[in-house]
Amino acid sequence: MSSLVVDLTLYFDFLFLGLNAVIMMVWSIGMPFMLRRAMKESKRKVIHTYSGHIESAFKNFLENPDENNLERFNWLKKHQKLISQISSWPLSLGETMIAIVGGNLIMIIVNIWYCLKRTGYLTVFIEMISG
Repeated sequence: MSSLVVDLTLYFDFLFLGLNAVIMMVWSIGMPFMLRRAMKESKRKVIHTYSGHIESAFKNFLENPDENNLERFNWLKKHQKLISQISSWPLSLGETMIAIVGGNLIMIIVNIWYCLKRTGYLTVFIEMISG
C-alpha cells in the first residue's frame, strides 16, 4: 500500500504537467485570435471617429464653400485611405501559424524531455539516438 502511495505522489507531477501543456496550447492558440479581434475593434473605432471628422469637414464645405474648407476635406479624404491601410495584426497568417506551432512544439519537446528525465529513461533515449 505504501509503495502505491509513493508511486502516486512520485508521478502526480505528470498530471499537472499534462494539464499545463493543455492550458498552454489553448492559450497559445486563443491569445493571437483574441488580440487580433481587439486590434480590429480598435481600428474600427478609429475609422469611425475619423469618418466623423470627414463628415464634419464636408458639412463645413457645403455651408461655407471656400478654398480652406475644400483643402481640409480633401486632406482628410486622402489620409482616410492611409488609415484604412493600417494592418490590424503585425504578422501575416503564415507567420502567426509558425509562431503558434513553433511555440507548442517547443513546449511539447520540453515536456517529453522532462518526462524522460523524471522516469529515468533520458539516458536510455540518448543512447538509443546516438546508436
